[in-house]
Amino acid sequence: MNPMTALARTLGVGLTLALTLSAVGACGDDASTAPPDPCDALTCGANAECVTAASGAAACECLTGFTGDGTTCTADAVDECAAGTDNCDANATCTDTATSFTCACNDGYSGDGVTCTPGAVDECAAGTDNCDANATCTDTATSFTCACNDGFTGDGVTCTADVEAKTWTVFVYGQADSNISADLADNIQEMAKATLSDDITVIVMVDWNSSLPNRFDPSCADGTSACPNLPERTQWFKIRGNNQDAELLKTTDEIDSTDPEELSAAVAEVFTTYPADRYAVMLWNHGGSWDGGYGVDNDDGNLADGTSMTHLEATDAVRAGMTAAGITGPRPLSFFFFDTCLMGNVEVAYQARELAHVYFGNAEVDFGAGLNYRDILSTLSATPGAPLNELAASEVIGWGVRHKSKGISDELLRSHVALDTSKMDAFAAAMEAFTDAALADWANVGDEMARFAYDARPAFSVELSSGEPSESYRDVGQFLTFFEDSVHTDLAAKAAAAKAALAELVIANDAGELRLGAGQSGLSIALPIPQSFTSDVATSYDTLASAWSTDTGWGAVLGAFKPTDGEEPTATTTLTNGDAPDADHLPTVTVAAGATAAEVVIEVAEFVTNERWLTYGVLGVYPIDAATGEVTASWDLQLAALTDGAGGEQAVTLRRFVPGGFDGSGAATPGLELVPGMCDFGDGDQNCDLVVRTDTWETISVLDRYEPEQPVSYDLSEVAGYFPGATFTPYLDATDQAGAPVEPEPGAAFLFPESGTLSLSRMDAPTAIYSIVTNVFDYYGQRLTLFDDFTY
Repeated sequence: MNPMTALARTLGVGLTLALTLSAVGACGDDASTAPPDPCDALTCGANAECVTAASGAAACECLTGFTGDGTTCTADAVDECAAGTDNCDANATCTDTATSFTCACNDGYSGDGVTCTPGAVDECAAGTDNCDANATCTDTATSFTCACNDGFTGDGVTCTADVEAKTWTVFVYGQADSNISADLADNIQEMAKATLSDDITVIVMVDWNSSLPNRFDPSCADGTSACPNLPERTQWFKIRGNNQDAELLKTTDEIDSTDPEELSAAVAEVFTTYPADRYAVMLWNHGGSWDGGYGVDNDDGNLADGTSMTHLEATDAVRAGMTAAGITGPRPLSFFFFDTCLMGNVEVAYQARELAHVYFGNAEVDFGAGLNYRDILSTLSATPGAPLNELAASEVIGWGVRHKSKGISDELLRSHVALDTSKMDAFAAAMEAFTDAALADWANVGDEMARFAYDARPAFSVELSSGEPSESYRDVGQFLTFFEDSVHTDLAAKAAAAKAALAELVIANDAGELRLGAGQSGLSIALPIPQSFTSDVATSYDTLASAWSTDTGWGAVLGAFKPTDGEEPTATTTLTNGDAPDADHLPTVTVAAGATAAEVVIEVAEFVTNERWLTYGVLGVYPIDAATGEVTASWDLQLAALTDGAGGEQAVTLRRFVPGGFDGSGAATPGLELVPGMCDFGDGDQNCDLVVRTDTWETISVLDRYEPEQPVSYDLSEVAGYFPGATFTPYLDATDQAGAPVEPEPGAAFLFPESGTLSLSRMDAPTAIYSIVTNVFDYYGQRLTLFDDFTY
């Protein structure tokens, strides 16, 4: 080795000395160059040296006590375990690592390895863990862990079986703590007859009214035994279908089912427990449109009036329940039903437009049949993945099949609609354009708007406390149709556009003969008689129908409907054959009405005293002849009569209820009138009406007005079956000389016939002083009453 190179290595690693030594040859010979050192070409790292192999190759190698590739060398790690410098417990095992060491207690000891105590327990083996039966326990050095087994979900302490997502989960919220509670028992029996597959889960929650008998209990089906009362508290059922009884899932405490928090909690529980691809909510009970709200809870009969919730609260509660179940986004529901009266209303449906894809409701009172649960549940089960609008159209058809066979009230007046809520905003925009055009030219179009609103009949709902149509809700499609002949072309065009948007909105509707003949759409809108649209009602509308009112301006239209002069309509009457009337010379009145008159209602009354006239009711309802402005009507000297229960007859009052109309082919359809009175169903007298068909004078149903705002309709066959021994006492309406109501005149009570049929007859009017009473109504709901007296 070159001595200078060795010196450089001795001086320090990495020091390079490049020395050129010349060897001087002897006797003047030429000098020669020494061979190069291979280490000269390398730069070794700290703690490394260059080593030359026998072959002459050089490489950097780490010095003893260091490890690396010669370029980078690090000091060898210390084995603290071997060196005895660890801090492990004497009853622990030390394990060396690359940079340190670990300590672990030996078998039979527990601790962190630094401190170990004898007697460690395997909780899993000892069975002292708190893991769920469907979880696996794993022992650890200091404790244990729990993990749910496959097919179960939870934290290991509580594990629940995974539920396979169904295509449909349907939840029926049975707010049944009311006077119609037993009807839900019947509906549950009907659901049990549905053909159900694994693609659908149906859950029913029922808050019963335990103060009422269960008319549908099999133990009293033969009519010889008293029916047991409905259950106490709240019950939850799973509908198994296929003619199997419903499965009782649980019974919980009595609740106020009109509390929105109860509704939202129930929705959340059902949809969390039974996840699905599609969801439906069916709200069951009474309904009262935009102003009457949803449901009533009588607290097992302890609250006469009960509690209720607004339609806003109901919609918001369902939405909150969906959100709590983790189901969010626009229209999280597939179907949203109100199985109630009067909720087929645009103000209510508009509020639900972002809640469900399809909205279902009845514009009219439901006369008792409710949804066709067997049909719709079977359809959802058979074709669960079908387009929603197709399923909705099928539901409407099934609803109609069920209702058209349930009595004359349904035959004539039923109304049910399914709406595609994705079309609701377009309809609202078209209605806004229509209302803007009307309000901008109200001085010219106001009377026409009032006339078309008045003519949109039959209206929906009945004010049973008086027996007259409340006419607060009218069919929006029928109303818009009248503008086809309007002389105001811009308004007519806007109405046509709104009607076209309505046609897109309505998936399907089913209606009775009177409504089909009137060309109704099945969707109602607030169109009350202007005289009844008070400031209080206007304030309520702006609150309860705020979204629709604001977006369309409809509240402003309702506010504009008011008489221009505040005066009653003008009319004169002429009586002929009033001196000595007989069968050949009938008393006849001719009415000449003013320009704003809409219709004339002719009645007959009997004089008792100067302050008491008995009213026998309606002789006829007549539209004003547009050409002459006149109406002529005669009285045949006959009175409507019913049995007096003792083999004779008694005269009754006929109140106007629903005027006749025309069916789709133009043929005349019958109307309905009411016979007021009192019913005793075994629990004392209560107001009720017999509903009479005008063409046959057959009594078709009984309207129980125990709750005036939410009447219940019974067919006569139901009265005979449910309330044996029930009686009816007709009342003759009475007025003073000016026509103001006074105390009615009670008649004789008689038993409802067991046959389930009851028809009116006619009897000769007795000799007395009579008056033909002429009521002239104008488009604004104002009335003029005129009297023409005579002796018979």
